[in-house]
Amino acid sequence: MKKTLTLSTIFLFCMCINDTKAQVSLGVNLGMFNGLSSDSDTRFGLNISSKKSINEKIRIGANIGYYFKSYDFSGTKLTAFTMPITGLFEYSLNKRDFSPYIGSDIGIYRFGLSGEGETIAKAYFGLASVVGFNYKLSDKLLLNGNLKYNSIFTEGESTSAISINAGISYKF
Repeated sequence: MKKTLTLSTIFLFCMCINDTKAQVSLGVNLGMFNGLSSDSDTRFGLNISSKKSINEKIRIGANIGYYFKSYDFSGTKLTAFTMPITGLFEYSLNKRDFSPYIGSDIGIYRFGLSGEGETIAKAYFGLASVVGFNYKLSDKLLLNGNLKYNSIFTEGESTSAISINAGISYKF
């Protein structure tokens, strides 16, 4: 997991310094991730994203999220987690202070369980349809919110989940 986080951080940093003329933003959102099956629990966590504007309406970038829920199992603390690591595409519907967008994420979703120094995890390919908004607080600061419908292709079937995120983005 440390290797994945390190590589993702390097990738996000490289996107930020790649082209100083392009509009680049870095965002942090708090959120929740909930599988749509009846036995799925809601996991809370955060999502970090880096976006680069291709033009006034199109942005590309990357996300890395970590959503978790802790359990006490016979005196042992266990943490179930979901970690989406995705590329993103967004299309802004207007250029105003309040700007709704549609988009998609595509990448890897890691699901795991950790406790007592051990971690068991599996990674699956997945994608998400996204609807969201940016609200301009200042020239550099944006309020951001989104709703994602995630489709994860697990062994022999697919799993669906909803995630909701809200936070801030800073434009460089």
